Amino acid sequence: IVDSIQYQRPFINVLIFVVCIFIGVNTVYVWWNYKSAYIEPKAKENIKKALRLRLFEKAAGLDLECYDNPDFYNDFVWSMSEASGRVEKVLDAIKELIGAIAGIVTTGVFVLMTDRVGIFIAVFAVTITIFVNKKSNKAQLELDDEIRPIQRKRDYINRVIYLGEFA
Repeated sequence: IVDSIQYQRPFINVLIFVVCIFIGVNTVYVWWNYKSAYIEPKAKENIKKALRLRLFEKAAGLDLECYDNPDFYNDFVWSMSEASGRVEKVLDAIKELIGAIAGIVTTGVFVLMTDRVGIFIAVFAVTITIFVNKKSNKAQLELDDEIRPIQRKRDYINRVIYLGEFA
């Protein structure tokens, strides 16, 4: 718009540019909302259903003595309870990764065109973020491993308290 005013270009060029941007942004907005409201929930539910089915099939094929092993049973209960949530987190992480890559490429091109020193700052920031996220995820996994037996006992107590045959 500023260039059109400065170089005295016809207003129709500015109008066409603004209309194209408006249509493009609104198309992306409508698609994003449609995808988020209709496509994503159905796809996530189908993936969760398939995962649960595979876990149940795997569990049905195991020897009964496996269920008597507390370590195995802790892992089994944890995997059954966490499977759905973890699938959703992985899908969200992939979506965020794609968005981050697009943002990094766009920003990187812009920074390279304007300031070459800025690209080194951006690469450094991304490297630090990846390192911190890796450490954070490892710490969270260790905490989950420690809490899992306690949660299993808590769940057992809750089942016993609420079931009529144990009253």
